[in-house]
Amino acid sequence: MKISGNNHNPVAKEAETGKTVTDNKKNTVAPKTEAQTEAVKMAEGAIAGKIRQALASAPEVNQTRVEELKKMVRSGTFKIDADKIADGIMKDFSADPPHLAELADNLEHQYQLHQQLLEFLQSEQELGLSFSRQALETVEHIQTNKYRLLGELNDLDTRRASLVKDITVAENIPADASLRDISAKLSSVERGRLLSLRERLLQVTNEIRSLSAKTSEKAKARLRAFNNLHEMLLHNGSSQSQTYAQSGRLNKNSTPRIISHSI
Repeated sequence: MKISGNNHNPVAKEAETGKTVTDNKKNTVAPKTEAQTEAVKMAEGAIAGKIRQALASAPEVNQTRVEELKKMVRSGTFKIDADKIADGIMKDFSADPPHLAELADNLEHQYQLHQQLLEFLQSEQELGLSFSRQALETVEHIQTNKYRLLGELNDLDTRRASLVKDITVAENIPADASLRDISAKLSSVERGRLLSLRERLLQVTNEIRSLSAKTSEKAKARLRAFNNLHEMLLHNGSSQSQTYAQSGRLNKNSTPRIISHSI
């Protein structure tokens, strides 16, 4: 009985199945047809395009994995879902580290509270020397709000240090990494946000340090907290600066005193 079709033709069989077939009789690997070679190029080009899209949104894509994908395409395995592969790359490498959103929100909140603190300090500096009832009430109002803000900032800074430590462990980043080091591991959008928050915090703490140095009787003690925070922003992002509980009048549990320029 005569058998028709391509069952005994390795090249034809390969064209039908998309797999390289070995002719057992001759023990040789049948060459790819021109159409199949073109199919490999097209598949590789399609995936390369998807990889480029993934790279555009996540520049830190693991290059080793990208090369593995290319080799898989070149191997002749035609049934590859380019979209699925690219989606996997983007999911794996565009995902931000755990707790990142909370860290960014924490820094944003710290910036806002520091800005409020700066405004109270500026108002305090503008006060004239007076012992009238109204003047004393104004000073007490400023003092009360300063201590309230300092207490909130102390809690925020303690939480920030904890978040940074969690991120460095999860991402295998050195424990003494700076916020800039951590931002290098993020997608472009979140990297920009974190660096922007860092710069804004540096700016407002610099203003507070400058103002405090001019108005405080004991500038060295008063500035320690802000110097510690400034150091954290520039260098070791995971250090707990204990920013606002290190010296007498900065202790959030202290009773507000009617003393102008106390910070």
